[in-house]
Amino acid sequence: MTRVLPLICLLIASLSLDARTANAGSPTILSGEFQFFHHAVDPNDATICLTPVPGLAFHDVPGDFLGHATGIGNFFGTGTADTCAFFQPIFGIYAQFTGSFAWQTQSGRTIQGEFLGFDLNPLVYSPDGQPIVFETSILVVFRDQNGRFIGMGSATGLDDPFAVLSGDPTTAGVQASINGFLF
Repeated sequence: MTRVLPLICLLIASLSLDARTANAGSPTILSGEFQFFHHAVDPNDATICLTPVPGLAFHDVPGDFLGHATGIGNFFGTGTADTCAFFQPIFGIYAQFTGSFAWQTQSGRTIQGEFLGFDLNPLVYSPDGQPIVFETSILVVFRDQNGRFIGMGSATGLDDPFAVLSGDPTTAGVQASINGFLF
């Protein structure tokens, strides 16, 4: 999956560029880390999702971003995510999630966007054998305040949706390194 993400990024970038973005000059390279904190999800609050395969759905999970990356410095913001945690993994994928975010950089720039992620390779299991902490891979599309494409990125890290690692139900979420570019 990690090998496919750069190809997907290039494809989306080539289809998304408009004349203004294509002539914007050299991109700013992003490299850094971020955290997306949210309250631990409760399986009792889930509904059923049917696509791409049956599983538990968690809708509009709100959270806060905090991070640092070359090219933009420190940033913070908010976001929401929708997740389908599959009853049975499909091709090594245990969950799929999508969402949106708005970041504010230390220079005052607002960066918005969407993300698509997959939970892979469980790292921690519950006593009854259920996977509860995962490696995660995320594709990010950056947009300006008018919704125009301004860059892309990919992130890899850990997804701890139930706050197992921290032990604090208010700090569940994703910790990941991110690499990409911005115009």
